[in-house]
Amino acid sequence: MYGKSTLIRRFVDSLPKDRYIFLYLSDSKLTPRWFYKGLLDQLGIESKFYRGDAKRQLQNQIEIIRGVQNKKVICILDEGHLLEKKTIEEFRFLLNYRFDSMSPMALVLFEQTELWDKL
Repeated sequence: MYGKSTLIRRFVDSLPKDRYIFLYLSDSKLTPRWFYKGLLDQLGIESKFYRGDAKRQLQNQIEIIRGVQNKKVICILDEGHLLEKKTIEEFRFLLNYRFDSMSPMALVLFEQTELWDKL
């Protein structure tokens, strides 16, 4: 039997690094603004202050990663059951891309079973 952190590491290790970029956040009080800031920080980009601007920055960076590096971004969020509803709803806006014709990135939530109640 594995713990959650071990499963996350095994998942990341199972996928080829030449095809994926992994971003990891574990913050029980993650707001939409800090979600974007945390991901942009990991990509080496200074986040704009306003959430909408930071979201567009992240979307643009994901496009560059997909188009130039030919990689897919996988965002791993740990402690997902502690996320607030507004943050969970923000994921939907970020992942709604080109009228839902494609997914710009994958979002993996690791959590306790309480997340099902929020979803």
